[in-house]
Amino acid sequence: MLFTIIYRFPLIENLEEFTGLKVLYFEGNGCSEISGLQNCVNLRSLYLQENLIKKIENLENCTLIANLNLSENDIKKIENLDNLKNLGTLQIKRNRLGIDGNSIEALKGLLEVPSISVLDISENKLDDENIVDEILVKIPNLAVLYLNGNELYDHPVFEEERRFAEAFHKGGLELEREERQKFKKEQEEAHLKNHYAFREMIERYKREAAEENENNQQQQQNQIQDQQQGQQYEQIPELEVPSNEERRSSFLNSMNKVVVVKGKILKALFLLLINKILNNLKIAKQQMKVKTQIIQMNQNEIV
Repeated sequence: MLFTIIYRFPLIENLEEFTGLKVLYFEGNGCSEISGLQNCVNLRSLYLQENLIKKIENLENCTLIANLNLSENDIKKIENLDNLKNLGTLQIKRNRLGIDGNSIEALKGLLEVPSISVLDISENKLDDENIVDEILVKIPNLAVLYLNGNELYDHPVFEEERRFAEAFHKGGLELEREERQKFKKEQEEAHLKNHYAFREMIERYKREAAEENENNQQQQQNQIQDQQQGQQYEQIPELEVPSNEERRSSFLNSMNKVVVVKGKILKALFLLLINKILNNLKIAKQQMKVKTQIIQMNQNEIV
């Protein structure tokens, strides 16, 4: 075991003679790259946290590493771990994973290390929830995952994700796969149901459109009939409305006619009255004459 903690060694070097080294603590040294480990073939644990490392590299000969701590560095991508067949614990929190906007690409290197059982990628820049389906669920031995402190927590937890997580908690990957298959079947059934509902909606729309078209045609016919009737009414000549002067002149003419007619009637009545009076006088005169004759006859008889 070798400790070089906070000694400000910018490089890992001068370890050529440490071929039997199993544990190396090289944290907090301001180291900017992984190097100088070519002869450390028996290394089991490597602690490189709190440095300035930008890339995972030069670990090809350290095939026995089981614990690797790269926390609090400047690493943007997990890569070059395919030779670490015994790697069980990888700590790489507080780095810059996902800073380039592609979280899946940043974690893709994990698929080269199926032996990982404990993974700490907390407090990075991961923001794509698809890393769960595309990366994490494909690590067969993964049992402990630290993912807090990423921008994933700004995204809502969907119902299916909750179901998968609960299934994994109850029965591991096998039960989670069963739950995913069940969910997929439910999605297919729902899709088929929505397909039929969509077809029914289209048919209903066609019927409504046909009815609306028929109503529009009927309205157009009614409008045409109304226009034709309106044209017929327009052909009827309008009555001329007399002016005030014309109405006054007509009224005076009517009154004159009434006066003339009335005068003729009065004249006729007057003549009838005169004739009646004359007739009455004539009758009275004849009656007087008869009476006079009777009186004379009576006088003659007395004498």
